[in-house]
Amino acid sequence: MHLLLDVAGSGSVRYVDWPAEKKAIDIGSFYADSAKFRPSPAGSRSSAREGLARTVAYYREHLPQYWTRRRRIATV
Repeated sequence: MHLLLDVAGSGSVRYVDWPAEKKAIDIGSFYADSAKFRPSPAGSRSSAREGLARTVAYYREHLPQYWTRRRRIATV
């Protein structure tokens, strides 16, 4: 988490309890078989920092496609 905050240059971390209504439908832990995972082709590897930097840059460039602020409608 700290690496992502460093790469992004902003942000914060806040830990909150899992909501009770979500606990009621939580499936619990999930385990998968990673036997078919393959290493990246030679020369295509990037560091975690580089991958996060590219991801942050992408989402900053395309933010309107992923984030819309809901307008609050005043009621009288």
